[in-house]
Amino acid sequence: MATAEPQALSAKTMHHYLPQLLRSMPSDWYGTTFNNSDLLGRSGFSSKLVELILRKANNGGEIETEELTEVGNAEDYMR
Repeated sequence: MATAEPQALSAKTMHHYLPQLLRSMPSDWYGTTFNNSDLLGRSGFSSKLVELILRKANNGGEIETEELTEVGNAEDYMR
């Protein structure tokens, strides 16, 4: 059974959701100190963030802080 190719995140979609991401950013993502007990790495974190944005783009709704927390820990280079 073949797996589906991931949907691409367009610049237009990212531009639409960026204000929601910034507004909903968990407080522990601010600054340079954060919980690093379960780091996903750049690719893992980016993939989960893109999945969240595309899910919202396909199903509607606002991005919530709790959903961003569930994405994982944001390393400094993702801020």
